[in-house]
Amino acid sequence: MSRGRGLLGLMHLFRDLPLKRKLILIYLISTIAILGLVGTVITVNEILSARRTFISDSEGLMESVAKNSAAALLFRDQRDAEETLKVLKAFPDVRYAAVMDKVGAMQAEYRRDARPGRTPQGTKHGDGHGFSLSDAWFSQAIMLDNERIGSVYLVRDLKRLYGNLYRNIGILALAVVVSIVIGYYLSLYLQRIVTDPMNRLLGMMKAVTDRQQYELRADAAGRDEIGDLARGFNDMLRKIEERDAELTAHRQHLAELVQKRTEELVRVNAELTRELEQRERFEQALGESEKRYRAIFENTGNASIIIEEDSTISLANAEFARLSGYDLDEVIGKMS
Repeated sequence: MSRGRGLLGLMHLFRDLPLKRKLILIYLISTIAILGLVGTVITVNEILSARRTFISDSEGLMESVAKNSAAALLFRDQRDAEETLKVLKAFPDVRYAAVMDKVGAMQAEYRRDARPGRTPQGTKHGDGHGFSLSDAWFSQAIMLDNERIGSVYLVRDLKRLYGNLYRNIGILALAVVVSIVIGYYLSLYLQRIVTDPMNRLLGMMKAVTDRQQYELRADAAGRDEIGDLARGFNDMLRKIEERDAELTAHRQHLAELVQKRTEELVRVNAELTRELEQRERFEQALGESEKRYRAIFENTGNASIIIEEDSTISLANAEFARLSGYDLDEVIGKMS
């Protein structure tokens, strides 16, 4: 579970990196993986090739020693056998060599340091070869007329072999490091093919967002995904610009309608104001006329009443009330 969370965290971290760093990181990871694989294959091949060459050289050396020791072994001439082994001084990595008869008895031996010591246990091995961490042993039969008359045993130091391998591996590692460094600087330059159009597109988007300059257009000359993105962005800007033009025309039309309605309302309001003023003047004149009429009606000196069409008394003066003996409230509104 923790490992999965760690991978998820790395994925989120990679997701949030700038595009430039993502491209460089992808290139470096791919380059290191490929060079690591190629370097491993080359190293393994170099080790196997060096091992085969080492075995082949050792077998050739033993073949020469076996041929030159056959006569000495046949006649049991120890001095001649030792002289044959002395030629191995020309090979600094030969640490030990021995010539034995067919029953395994020692006939002659060679030690690189020329000091007596314990005979290596490898002399008990049969024909063939074997490797340890520090040296390799080889054993080969000495044949005469298709008959085994003895064997030669050889021990070679692996320091020289290791030295050659380390040198070759070091050169390979240096080449890998130089390739990664060169690839890194190449990626810094080549990633601009992707990041520069993206940065221009981002700058265009920022200008459109901040200043609402929908008339701007991105460079969509490329036929790749970035070009498709730029063309899609331009189409979006064109549609927004068309929509804004429609909205502007609609707002202008609404403004004209509002202005027209406002002018009509002002005109109607002015007419209503004039009508109200006229009505107020009319009502005022009517009220004054009614006051004058009522004053004349009350002060005429004669008993007077006004009867409507439905025979209802709508008005009576004080003289009528005095003569009739009724109060005005009892008369007004009654049927005559």
